[in-house]
Amino acid sequence: MVETVDRVSDDVSSFMSPAPIFTKRDDGTLVMQITFGVPDTDTGRAWNVTITFDAWVTFLESIRTYGIDHAYELATVPFAMLEHNVTEEEARRIRETLLTIERYAPLIAEKREQLLLFSYSRLKFTSMRRERVAQIVSTLLGKKVESEAWRKAVDKWAHDKGLEKVDRRGRPRQKKQEK
Repeated sequence: MVETVDRVSDDVSSFMSPAPIFTKRDDGTLVMQITFGVPDTDTGRAWNVTITFDAWVTFLESIRTYGIDHAYELATVPFAMLEHNVTEEEARRIRETLLTIERYAPLIAEKREQLLLFSYSRLKFTSMRRERVAQIVSTLLGKKVESEAWRKAVDKWAHDKGLEKVDRRGRPRQKKQEK
């Protein structure tokens, strides 16, 4: 979803959604989305972009690992699949969006609560394992996070919120049925 707004702020946090947005897919899984504003350096306007948090992390990992050009290629694959030539304007907006994703990384990393919530939801509602969750958190924080230590942090967070703990594999513990 893309929405254009008539203001650009130097305070990038003003563009961030106050909390992650969760939507439920038809198959019942929860998807965490993030909305952020992308300032247009040419016009002084901005547009808001809403993408899944997983896609946001994928782009950030691509930028940090392989560079902005690789992330751009990744972002333009759907255009090629539709046999659509990316216009100069579209290319500029894609690049500015990718640069903004990289610029917002420290803001997300500061929001430990969101990282813990994201981690818990990935471990509870998907087949994502704790090693992958720790890898994503490491990318966001820009430093290595050990999967077992992060699982313990997620367990403590869940306990504090009155939620089930996550088992050692990374999935929530199954309650044993009484005989």
